[in-house]
Amino acid sequence: MPNAFEIDCALIKAHFQTQLDPGKRRCVSQIDSWESVYLVKFFWGSPKFFSKEDDLLGNTRIVTESGLVKKYIDPLDRKNNIANLRGRKAALPKSASVQRWNKEKHLYWVEINELHARYYWGCRKYFQSESEESEKTLAAFTVLGLEPNATVRDVKKSFRELAMRFHPDRGGNQENFEFLKENYEKVIRYLHATETTQAEVLQQR
Repeated sequence: MPNAFEIDCALIKAHFQTQLDPGKRRCVSQIDSWESVYLVKFFWGSPKFFSKEDDLLGNTRIVTESGLVKKYIDPLDRKNNIANLRGRKAALPKSASVQRWNKEKHLYWVEINELHARYYWGCRKYFQSESEESEKTLAAFTVLGLEPNATVRDVKKSFRELAMRFHPDRGGNQENFEFLKENYEKVIRYLHATETTQAEVLQQR
């Protein structure tokens, strides 16, 4: 079981990874703790202070289910790169060096985390919905860039546009594309179920 500090770290990392403005997202490399403040360091960008009295975004379940706890740190596997380089140091030319985090890698990382960031904010937006399942379904609309009042036509159009961007054959990430498809199918099932329910109500009248 994670302790309170680990939970707070996960929430802080999710906070910086999932800013609505992609340009403000940061990948956290380390968090240091003092009596009343956290010092948050990033792979790229200036460090920030984060008060322990601040709202730490409240809910660990949302962070975990949006896949952020597994991804928030070291997205380009920098630690393993370092270990591998140390392990075969003699075989490497002197010019070889560890891949360093820079703005280009950061922008790439921001792009591949876009859909999970949308899902995270969708879960937060609909956190007070009827049930956990309802919350996940409504968050799926957010992944597609839509509101819950969208039509099937809207959903299909949005999915086609996003599929063009995230499909592996067009340079996208396979995991992202699968995540997109999963949320698209969830939304379509929800809309069909809603239409069926509405039809049944009309028949009873």
